[in-house]
Amino acid sequence: MRNIFVNEQDIFNINKLVFFLAKRDIKELTASALRKFTNKNKVDLLILLGNSIPYTGELAAEIYENGLANKLMIVGGIGHSTDHLRDNIINHPKYSHLIVEDRTESEILQDLICDYLGEEFNRDIILEKNSTNCGSNAREALKMCDIHELDPEMVMLIQDPTMQLRTNASFEKEWANKNVKFINFAPFTPLVKKDNRSFNFINNNIIGLWTHERFLSLVLGEIPRLYDDKHGYGPLGKGYIAHLDIPGDVMEAYNALTNKFKDILNLRVI
Repeated sequence: MRNIFVNEQDIFNINKLVFFLAKRDIKELTASALRKFTNKNKVDLLILLGNSIPYTGELAAEIYENGLANKLMIVGGIGHSTDHLRDNIINHPKYSHLIVEDRTESEILQDLICDYLGEEFNRDIILEKNSTNCGSNAREALKMCDIHELDPEMVMLIQDPTMQLRTNASFEKEWANKNVKFINFAPFTPLVKKDNRSFNFINNNIIGLWTHERFLSLVLGEIPRLYDDKHGYGPLGKGYIAHLDIPGDVMEAYNALTNKFKDILNLRVI
């Protein structure tokens, strides 16, 4: 793993991108916060999207256990985060006993949730095992709603925080014909701080965080995907997501970091 050297301006720019990508529509996971945003104490459906961080499964379990969602769906087959999730489970102090070989992201996270809450919760979980990327997550989740005869009006999305904004845009596009309100809650905001010549995560107590190199490649790789032009994922490009406006200060931060870390950007995982 290479050393990544940063200055205070780099830290500011990284955190600018993180705040933009880690979308949160409510400040806290409480009935009162939901009521202010939706006029209801709970959502109809909580969807946990497959990712590499075990904590997201624990958070989804707590949301469901605390009665903030009527139904729980986990979405995710085999994708670019699968091996990272498997490694994080294998090396986790609480979940290393779980079987990860030949298991999809949704199956692994289902096992984690049942281990966290109790096996009896297994019957309550709707599992989707075919999706391989952000766009197919939204499509396959919609198919599962049809299969299970669900017609939710309010859906909460939980995803890797670096992908929370794009996930919402994917669902907005794929579910455009549904009368659904999406509530985003990035499980945490991975802000960074200067640490000698490099950086560290402020909330570094979360197990399974990315290496510095992978984190920067994910954050820097997200911005061009959000473009609404022939090169991006928006309606004027590949059409994977709904239109998004990228603020000028976010683009300034992205351009500054890209100019400095071109080698990291080239290593991003798609």
